[in-house]
Amino acid sequence: MARAHACILGAGFVAMSAMLHGQGFDEDFAMPPAPAWVLFGDAALFAWDPAAQALRVTWDSRRPNSYFARPLGTVLNRHDDFLLGFTLVLDQVEVGVNPGKPYTFELAVGFLNWRDATNATFLRGTGAASPNLVEFDYFPDSGYGATIWPTFVGSDGRWNYNSSEDFTRFELEAASRHRLEWHYTAADQTLRTRLWKDGAAAGPVNDVRLAPRFTDYAVDTLAVCSYSDQGAQGSLRARGWLDDIIVRVPPPPIGTVTGQFMKGEWQVRFEARTNWVYVLERSVAWGAWDGVSTGAIEQAHGPLVLADAVTFDRAFYRVRAQKP
Repeated sequence: MARAHACILGAGFVAMSAMLHGQGFDEDFAMPPAPAWVLFGDAALFAWDPAAQALRVTWDSRRPNSYFARPLGTVLNRHDDFLLGFTLVLDQVEVGVNPGKPYTFELAVGFLNWRDATNATFLRGTGAASPNLVEFDYFPDSGYGATIWPTFVGSDGRWNYNSSEDFTRFELEAASRHRLEWHYTAADQTLRTRLWKDGAAAGPVNDVRLAPRFTDYAVDTLAVCSYSDQGAQGSLRARGWLDDIIVRVPPPPIGTVTGQFMKGEWQVRFEARTNWVYVLERSVAWGAWDGVSTGAIEQAHGPLVLADAVTFDRAFYRVRAQKP
């Protein structure tokens, strides 16, 4: 489910809140991770290493779903370009660590929908109960070869799949320093991966295109993901570290906001973005919000004015932005 965004204005006085921030971020872990990073699940799986200036990670499928995560400040879907880069070193990888689950299981880094992924019903191992994902998945070898799989899962829980060329057979060798960069371009609905090993170009990793039958996704958070193997036939325990994370995403959906009375009505002016739907909402008692604009407006990039023709002695307004 997409996360909504709102900027709040008080009619008759200035009270603006810029709830959105950033067009991406860099994290080199030279200092303790900023408060923007949050932990969910088993916090012992993630630790800042001050000596290595990196994030130490244990992916253990015997543990509950656990994330080291940071909000994007926006919601991405198939119509948004993005870039994701990170450095990954694996020190140890074991498959089949859970009795009765002898096959491989993924370790993951990527984008998820925070509300969905923190829900108790979210099960990555079933292949059918993990909606809204865009992630780098690595499956260590358990007899059929190690694979890299750039994975898209839609809001309906269905996976993007074209053919076996969606994944690439490639082993992330222990102790080697792997650098990965993703570039997704909405114009051709294609994710391109560049990979380096110890500073030299590696791969190639197959491009992944969104299939015509694939619906869409809504992701709002970057996360290092240690998934539970509940419902899966494989299991995994891996240890390593991440460093030099780069995220680039489109600007937040609501730009600079102003409010004023004009010709007897309260008007809110702001910078709108392509591929968003906007509604002006009013609250008189601060709690119950009513839509007061003429309807949802899908707006191209540029200034937009929403107005309320009904006036009150005191009222609060907000602009709600959601993906269509």
